[in-house]
Amino acid sequence: MNDSLWHTTLPVLRSITILYMLIMLGFFSRRKSLLPPEAAKNFNSFIYYFALPALFFVNISTKNMATIKPVLVIGSIAPIALLVLLLFFCKLFKIVSKNNYILLNLSIAFSSSAFFGVPFFEEAMGDKGLGLAIITSSFLAPTGIVLSLFFFEFATHQDRSWRVAGKIFQSPLIISIGLGFFCSFFNIRIPLVLEAGNFMGKTALGLAVFSLGMFIHDHLSWEIVRKGVKFSLFRIFTLPAATFIILFFFSSLTSDLRMFLFLQSGIPSAISLAIFSQRYQYKIQEVSGIVIMTSLLSFMTLNVLAIINKILW
Repeated sequence: MNDSLWHTTLPVLRSITILYMLIMLGFFSRRKSLLPPEAAKNFNSFIYYFALPALFFVNISTKNMATIKPVLVIGSIAPIALLVLLLFFCKLFKIVSKNNYILLNLSIAFSSSAFFGVPFFEEAMGDKGLGLAIITSSFLAPTGIVLSLFFFEFATHQDRSWRVAGKIFQSPLIISIGLGFFCSFFNIRIPLVLEAGNFMGKTALGLAVFSLGMFIHDHLSWEIVRKGVKFSLFRIFTLPAATFIILFFFSSLTSDLRMFLFLQSGIPSAISLAIFSQRYQYKIQEVSGIVIMTSLLSFMTLNVLAIINKILW
């Protein structure tokens, strides 16, 4: 590996290694019963209701929205839309079964852009990466929720998606995103609130990855791996490919922005997918397998994507 390639990929290797260390600590805490089974649920509640909303609010409200480039939205959402459309035609022409159609869509619909992506990009790209990750997560998270609920509803025909979606969009995380954009647009800055939110938000990044390790320990089994691996591999291969196709039309992108969007396609699926599958009682092992396998394989996925990005561009 030449010096230039090593210099480009080293921050990614360092970042994902640090995250894996935190994941292993979370796994170890449950393996040795240092923390009780309910600890993961309590940690996730703290992250979801307090730490992440504070982090998102502070970073969005202090950002100048005029500086956000449309390619961030297009480069994040368009690859998912492209694959959803491709899978629709596969289902239409009966190339895939209904269950495979739903699970393949779920594998790409909802990434862990907040819980995993934000700490990864902060470590890999510094404050710039943190800012980009929070902005893209602010529309990837609602998009992932809507798509996931749609496919779970399609699978189970329970006709309650909008009621569930209404409750979710009342969550502190989604509200904090909305308030952040509102304060940014009207240039509202309250120093004490921002300082308090900054302190609270700093606790989110490490704890979110640590709790992922606890989730993996509590749900990992060979049966779950077996059932989830093919859907995980579909996400791992097709989402970066779709992202490459979209980015091909943006030749004037800076190298940092192009690398960010390409690496973003390698972020694993969100734990929320497993929570939704339990609520709907639909393919719980397969969906848990998607979350676990995309998380475990992210060490390889993100490093390979960093190398491919340097070679291609």
